[in-house]
Amino acid sequence: MTNWPGKVLLFGEYSLLVGGDALAVPLPHYSGHWGIDDGKTDPELLKWAGWLDEIRRLGQLPWPVDTTGFLQFVRRGGRFVSAIPPGAGLGSSGALVAATMTRWGSDLPIDPWKLKTGLAHLESFFHGQSSGLDPLVSLTGRPVRLDGAQRPVLMEEWVWPRGLFLLDSGIHRSTAHLVATFRAALKDPAYLLRLQQEFLPAVAIAIRRMAGEDQGSIDESFSLVSQLQRQLFGEMIPPPIREVWQGDTWYLKLCGAGGGGHFLGWSPLGQLPDLPFRMVSLDT
Repeated sequence: MTNWPGKVLLFGEYSLLVGGDALAVPLPHYSGHWGIDDGKTDPELLKWAGWLDEIRRLGQLPWPVDTTGFLQFVRRGGRFVSAIPPGAGLGSSGALVAATMTRWGSDLPIDPWKLKTGLAHLESFFHGQSSGLDPLVSLTGRPVRLDGAQRPVLMEEWVWPRGLFLLDSGIHRSTAHLVATFRAALKDPAYLLRLQQEFLPAVAIAIRRMAGEDQGSIDESFSLVSQLQRQLFGEMIPPPIREVWQGDTWYLKLCGAGGGGHFLGWSPLGQLPDLPFRMVSLDT
């Protein structure tokens, strides 16, 4: 692999934190690759390479990584040339981890659970805590389903259904703050019960329909998940996005933590709606 894709979480935002399912797929519309800019060291990439070398010396790598070779590459001007917008919920750090392990890692496990666990440890450098889902999708180039125990299942293929699109809110977000807000809300028993009784089943059905395992209406599932997210995750939806959350020909939902970055949309008509935001169709 010479290009490592980003990822889009079709369903599973926050539900994963309370025992729900998730479905993430590679996003070849945005990807990254290795390049060289002689004599110009990327300071952020150097920090990543230095951290890997440090945990290698501490015996904390999940598998062998040629950190010496990676450091030499970075110091020569090596860089990860990425079109994946950072902080947008599209897996920019996951793609970097996957690209690094593909080129400088060895003896990576075949078992998806072990691979995901090791990748989660490595991506923790960027987020403090990681599920490992983003780098797993990018490294394998395959859709990944997670069950409530976060056990990964690699899907064989994926065909983009006509009607999915990304909407760029143009708003910067803080993922850590949003997750903390959600965890605080979980202390309300009524809120948690509604998640378990309404939201998690809706997400599970939507995943089965999107994966072609249930012949029910994707329109209905996407609309329901959209409605429930607006009710349950209102603080994660910025006011400009809330104003256009649903229309006659489109529905929106979170794409990751929310708060800003990108949002995922569905158009039953299979075309981009007329909205005052930058949008990208995903069925091309």
